[in-house]
Amino acid sequence: MGPVLGFALGATVLQYPAELFTRPFMKPDDPEWIGAWWLGFIILSILVFLGAVILLLFPRQLRGLSGGSGKKRPLVERQISVQENGSAKPDGPMSISNQLSMMAQSTSELHSELPSQSPWSGYSRPNSRSRRTPYSCAPQLRCRKFDSPDNCVRFSHTVRSLVRNRVYLVVCLCICSEMFMIIGFASFLPKYMEIEYHLSKSTASAIAGGLIVPAGAFGILVGGLILNRFRFRRRGAIRFVTVVNLVIMAGIASFFFLGCANPPVAGITVDYPSYSLSANKSDLLRWRDESQEAEAFHDCNANCHCDPTNWAPVCHQASGVTFISACFAACTKSSMPSDSTNRHVYLSCNCTQTLHRYYEPLTTVPDDLHILPGQCTLECNRIVFFIVILTSCLFLTGVIQNPLLMVTMRSVGHSERAFALGVQFVIIRLLASMPSPIVFGRVIDGACRFWRYGCGRRGDCAFVDLRKLNLYMTGLGMILKSVGLILYIILLCLLRHSPVNENANDPNFRPSTTRTCRKPSEPLGGASATF
Repeated sequence: MGPVLGFALGATVLQYPAELFTRPFMKPDDPEWIGAWWLGFIILSILVFLGAVILLLFPRQLRGLSGGSGKKRPLVERQISVQENGSAKPDGPMSISNQLSMMAQSTSELHSELPSQSPWSGYSRPNSRSRRTPYSCAPQLRCRKFDSPDNCVRFSHTVRSLVRNRVYLVVCLCICSEMFMIIGFASFLPKYMEIEYHLSKSTASAIAGGLIVPAGAFGILVGGLILNRFRFRRRGAIRFVTVVNLVIMAGIASFFFLGCANPPVAGITVDYPSYSLSANKSDLLRWRDESQEAEAFHDCNANCHCDPTNWAPVCHQASGVTFISACFAACTKSSMPSDSTNRHVYLSCNCTQTLHRYYEPLTTVPDDLHILPGQCTLECNRIVFFIVILTSCLFLTGVIQNPLLMVTMRSVGHSERAFALGVQFVIIRLLASMPSPIVFGRVIDGACRFWRYGCGRRGDCAFVDLRKLNLYMTGLGMILKSVGLILYIILLCLLRHSPVNENANDPNFRPSTTRTCRKPSEPLGGASATF
């Protein structure tokens, strides 16, 4: 629920301008729009503060059941006397003789339930399961944990056991490869959809939070149901995960064909329009190679002395060509903004004369050929296919989480499971949660073709190459899934040659609930019992 509500709140506040009390001169769907990103932090801070105040209103210790008869007292302070009609009622505090009598009766009942051999015979076997519990056994007594002098030795043995457990380590790496991709896409998915498919910030956040994130949560639920239905053992679970991983890889590979084309930007993705009157449009706009550096200057704007670091795009609406700024379009005139559009209209642009002659060979330039502020819009109808496939991939990614958790639990000893999960949590944080946003952010920056500069330092990216962005993001996803597939194959080989532990691999295995006493040297109800 947290990510869903967070994306929904972000989609709502981004519809308002960053400066709430000023009239915006652009719409939220404009690429240069900056929403009120800070408003969400204020709203959530207020909610957290209110929740903290409510928690402070609770007493330090919660009361028990209401009423005097329901008030719980220690067991040794109560005595149940059986009346003749079979009912029981609490009496006053028990005497010492009554306490000893009850202890003797409890001891005899316990011995009658145990086998005929000595109740301490389990301690003669070093591998007995009774050594797994540090608690005493009498069900009538409240027991406390005893201090063991070799706690440090046991801890070191547990750590050594996990480090030497190759199956456990490979499972941790498999989960890291999955979480690396999940965390990266969850962090940068709205930005990717905003840039690649020309969506507004609020729309991208709404799609990510309303469709894609819940699909992963639903996949975890379905994965648990599948695991419970088919009762996979460890190798069967890894085979299932491997097959699902292949399906996910096929879906990610389809993203190579679902990217959008780059918009024509003069000097970056296309050359400046030629002065010669061409017979076809392909000769008029020549696309530049992606490896070529941006060439913002041209003969048509050589005398304008434009700032090459200033990104203020203007659009030639008739041709769909975007210029870095009105200066690079060599515009000499501009009209005042009207009340309806609140936008300047640039006129007499030297670099667009060829475009004028090609699109409308008239003496008077019509209004729709004027250059307007903002980047030209480019339609891309592949967003629906992208959302459907990505939602399916994230759903399948959620499905394989429970089988991986099951393999983790069955690959370690029963007494090591809690510590193994804690160590796995740390490994995931170190190898997935921390580096994943850095790597994905660097990949997005690598697709930038034009950077803003301010105060002598590089700022944010003004124009991203859409083809490079699609290639880099999809390629990174394929690399991560390929690494995961290799790890799954290695894990299958390890499980094939690993010693079989029937208790650990049995899907119906349940830990024993037999109570065994703590030390053979102490009598029942001795110093270890707490009255």
